[in-house]
Amino acid sequence: MSENEKTMQTEQPKTAPGNVPFMSPTEAAEKVSKGRFKLLVPIEDGEQKYDELVYDFNRLTGWELARAIDSGADRNANPSNVTDTQALSLFAVAAAKCTGGLDEKDIKERLSAQDAIAAISVASIFFKGSLLAGSLRITKE
Repeated sequence: MSENEKTMQTEQPKTAPGNVPFMSPTEAAEKVSKGRFKLLVPIEDGEQKYDELVYDFNRLTGWELARAIDSGADRNANPSNVTDTQALSLFAVAAAKCTGGLDEKDIKERLSAQDAIAAISVASIFFKGSLLAGSLRITKE
């Protein structure tokens, strides 16, 4: 076995800044595609208090996705990127679909600033990774 082969066998996985394991955009999209989103500031809706939101981007239809993206559309923006407004709307639709008792508007208007920043990040990762994954499924034939 060559020295190069030995080095490759003992090499640690690539990491991003902060020693976080590196993931491709497609892997990152899959990782955040659904889950439980713990809220720093609970959302209160009358008698109900929500400490977390369940979300699943994969349960959205194409129409629901397009509607969420169009809600914050900037006609001059790069279509391969989502704005913060679009990402928050996308997250709110995915969460409302899985969290009984709250609708998209409730979620968008009642998320705290810190929770909204995290939700925007999750939706942006999902959108960008899914966009790249989708382009890999297109062939010329």
